[in-house]
Amino acid sequence: MLERQWLHVLALFVLLPALLLIQDTQSVQRGELWGLATPFWLWLAVLIAVAHQVYVWFCWRAQLHAGLLTRVLGSRAFPAYAAGFAVLGISRVLAVFALAFANRDSLPVHPLLLKLAALVALVPALYLFYSVKRYFTFTRALGIDHFESAWRSAPFVRQGIFRFTRNG
Repeated sequence: MLERQWLHVLALFVLLPALLLIQDTQSVQRGELWGLATPFWLWLAVLIAVAHQVYVWFCWRAQLHAGLLTRVLGSRAFPAYAAGFAVLGISRVLAVFALAFANRDSLPVHPLLLKLAALVALVPALYLFYSVKRYFTFTRALGIDHFESAWRSAPFVRQGIFRFTRNG
């Protein structure tokens, strides 16, 4: 059931201990939001990200190998999965914003450079969402092919951002 996910597991085994090593540094300890210190927001963001990945892995594998979600939920399986995906996805973004706000001003870089870096990072993110909407569809991005076999034969998309990355 862990087919092709070994890199994700390896990354967790490397990154989580690395976070443990840096969590006590002054720059990570600095700041708070709503009375909760930055390390709380850091670990909440990490926990939500890992939970999101595990949720997708479990749902997709259970569905592909056993049709579990459609057996239990019938035609509501994909919408139920998509709702859980959306809640976790939005929670990831909110947790990262909370972490950023709690830890604000801890990086000794001019604010204008930080804003410029954010703008530069925003461009490919917007292009990604545009490409998903225009060429790939959000339904397909959510993994409808794990729930409905008719989607499994859809060709790879090689337009938009998908010219630079595989989508299979």
